[in-house]
Amino acid sequence: MILDYLAGITGKYGAANKNDRREIWRWILFDNHKFTAHLATLR
Repeated sequence: MILDYLAGITGKYGAANKNDRREIWRWILFDNHKFTAHLATLR
C-alpha cells in the first residue's frame, strides 16, 4: 500500500515496531473487506 511505503520511507506516521505494523495492516484489510468493497460498488 502506498501509505505504508511512504511511512517507511519518511519515518513519519508509521508503526513503532513490527507488531504495530501488523495491527495497522489488520485494520486496513478489515476495512477493505467489510466496508470499502461494498461501498465502492455504490459509486
